[in-house]
Amino acid sequence: MILYYYDRMSIAEIAEAMNLSESSVKSKLYQARKKIKTKLEKLGVDRSVTVHMSLVPIPALIALVADELDTSAAVVASPTSTKEICV
Repeated sequence: MILYYYDRMSIAEIAEAMNLSESSVKSKLYQARKKIKTKLEKLGVDRSVTVHMSLVPIPALIALVADELDTSAAVVASPTSTKEICV
């Protein structure tokens, strides 16, 4: 999601960078969008609301898909500091 929406990489570029097929990248993007939509609905966001993924802050995006990540060793770097914060 980050490569596609924030780094503006194409499906082909992501597939090459991650050593995946283009169909796998498309499938993973679809599944991530579906998961985010489901979680937003559980939070009470109206289905008619359009969420522009490139406008969602990265920490919020990570929180929406966090159950797929091993967050025990996740590191977040602040753009204004050289310190790393483990979450």
